[in-house]
Amino acid sequence: ILNIVNSISMSVSARMKQYGILRAIGMDDAQLKRMISAEAGTYAVSGLVVGIALGLVLNRKLYILIITHYFGAAWQVPWGCLAVIVVVVLAAVVLAVYNPVRRILMQPITATISEL
Repeated sequence: ILNIVNSISMSVSARMKQYGILRAIGMDDAQLKRMISAEAGTYAVSGLVVGIALGLVLNRKLYILIITHYFGAAWQVPWGCLAVIVVVVLAAVVLAVYNPVRRILMQPITATISEL
């Protein structure tokens, strides 16, 4: 969660001048929010795909080594845990986008463009 928030915040901060230029040439607030949200969504989806794939492989191997070997219980896909992870990551993305977008929209376009 902290990585998602930090990545979005740093990405927006690094491109503040470009966002100011886009606003100066006619990008409205809704388009800016969608653009930053799409970037955050890309981070989240790619992280979920890689994280869930690797997590399931490691979970299965460890489960078989520890639980199945000693207790005989069969491994099953932990759908409930995966659903919680997806919901938490999506909530983190929504929260991560809110503050940087608000910061950009509160600044005058001229201040955003002249910011280093």
